[in-house]
Amino acid sequence: TRDWSSDVCSSDLIGISSAFLAVGPLVGGFLVDGPGWRSIFIITPLIAVLSAGLALFVVRRGLPDHGRGLDLPGSVLLAGSLTAILIALTEGPDGGWLQPRVLGFLAVGIALGLLLVWRETRVNSPLIDIPLLRTRGMWTPVVAGLMCQFIIVAMTVYAAIYFQVGMRSEEH
Repeated sequence: TRDWSSDVCSSDLIGISSAFLAVGPLVGGFLVDGPGWRSIFIITPLIAVLSAGLALFVVRRGLPDHGRGLDLPGSVLLAGSLTAILIALTEGPDGGWLQPRVLGFLAVGIALGLLLVWRETRVNSPLIDIPLLRTRGMWTPVVAGLMCQFIIVAMTVYAAIYFQVGMRSEEH
């Protein structure tokens, strides 16, 4: 058996998360067909709490302590930036890209993102290591990872829509 408390590798954690990513739509389908789609809102928080507890236990015991704390201001800036940009991207197609609300969210998101980059270059324990992102060797895995995640999410969403709508229309 494997002692998770002393030997935690990032590849192990990626493998575990990938397994859950693959199982998620399957379990979701059973929940929707069985108890109904509302049951997802009961199961998901339970899984999240269980996962967070497991992560705290595994990560705290498996990784050495380097004396680095949580960059809470950086986390708030990142969350605010991404949220504002996502709201702008969600509202833009329906309401028009030049609406003041959409432009405002986009401006706030970009401003918070720039503030995040400025801040992260000046703190001892940054959330995002900006100098590391400047190295050429870092861009290939980052771009490849983003492309893989984009494909996985797109396939998950469009496969679900196809199986719900497309196959139903083929039956009739």
